[in-house]
Amino acid sequence: MELVREHPLAGVGIGDLARERKKKLETAAEQPRDILLPQKKIEFIAAGTGVFGLLVFMAVIVLPLSVKRNLHNWLFICFHIIILSSFFTEATIEEQMGNGFYLLFLLLMYIFIQSDET
Repeated sequence: MELVREHPLAGVGIGDLARERKKKLETAAEQPRDILLPQKKIEFIAAGTGVFGLLVFMAVIVLPLSVKRNLHNWLFICFHIIILSSFFTEATIEEQMGNGFYLLFLLLMYIFIQSDET
């Protein structure tokens, strides 16, 4: 979160995030064994792209919920609640498994929602 405070609008850049975090942790009082990227997806996006990028990311993630036909599907809403809540504990769609999980179930739900309308 210190990187977000130092670079609030534009962030440090997703590509430079590991290097900037390493610099920040080298000056810390306690030296960690492993230098990892931010664990929470919200922190990852905010540090990499700044507050503006975080707002755009959240708008894109919440956008499917703004479509009227999706608001009537309780399974679609529950799925998004699960995905959004996972962003507070891990970088879900930053990894291949999380990205595949999100896209697979999102596209399957879109197919079933479309077939219910016809």
